[in-house]
Amino acid sequence: NVKQLVAKYRELTPPGQDIAQVSIDLHTHQNIVGSHLVRFQDKSKGEAYGRRITTATVIMDCKNLGFGHLFGEAVEILKKSWAVDAQYFPEGMHRMFVVNCPGMIMFAYNLFKGMIDKRTQDKVVFCNEKDTPAVLRRAIPEDCIPEFLGGTCKCEGGCVYNTEDTEESTAADEDNSDIKTEEIIVAAGSSLKRDFSVESEHQIVWAFESITMSDVEFSVTFTPLATGKSPVIVVPPTKCQNQDDSFTATESGTLTVEWSNKFSWFNSKTLRLRVANLNKQGFDHATK
Repeated sequence: NVKQLVAKYRELTPPGQDIAQVSIDLHTHQNIVGSHLVRFQDKSKGEAYGRRITTATVIMDCKNLGFGHLFGEAVEILKKSWAVDAQYFPEGMHRMFVVNCPGMIMFAYNLFKGMIDKRTQDKVVFCNEKDTPAVLRRAIPEDCIPEFLGGTCKCEGGCVYNTEDTEESTAADEDNSDIKTEEIIVAAGSSLKRDFSVESEHQIVWAFESITMSDVEFSVTFTPLATGKSPVIVVPPTKCQNQDDSFTATESGTLTVEWSNKFSWFNSKTLRLRVANLNKQGFDHATK
């Protein structure tokens, strides 16, 4: 699901950074891993095949894609990923099969085709859903083609790893919840608070930016757990559009982060926010 993928990229993108850069970092990592796998295949099986193995065949399954997937962020990520491939990995691909391909994919391809080297363009093959099995079988052994693409391969655990939500992938997302970026809305004439339980020597790190490029009043207060102690002002109420800072507790207590929009009676404020506790697994549940 393209929209879910872009949403995950948003969660991984720190406030103030470009979502496309996060995707490019991951894409580059995948290319490097792929290059090592190709070299491993060459070393372990090249002699048996009687030839060198220096490139990989790529299959891009476009089944169920429609115009609704061609929104700005997704297209920008795809364009920049192709640009990285063309500049740094031009000879790593033997051929790419764009399969189960609706007509609108050609339209999308034409948006960034000019950024791709002519030699790379010549390696791309488009085929519709009806022709996909036959086209793949002409170039790839049938027992190497996943069953869902018309082949006979049935890898244990699936030929394509983790393409759908599973209990394992959901659990992994929950385990990494402290590094996600989220969007929050501070309604006009109101405020929003998050409370974080912290222990002595634990550090809370936060970063946020105003997507609407308008001020919000930001403040941070620490309330010691010990009775009789007064709250400590960590960040006094300050109008700003972004902030990136941290707080290290010298004793256990509650850190309260607040965004106030009470001075604006008509306009809400949308913020991109990331908060993490660096000294424990995850961070405590935040309350509004």
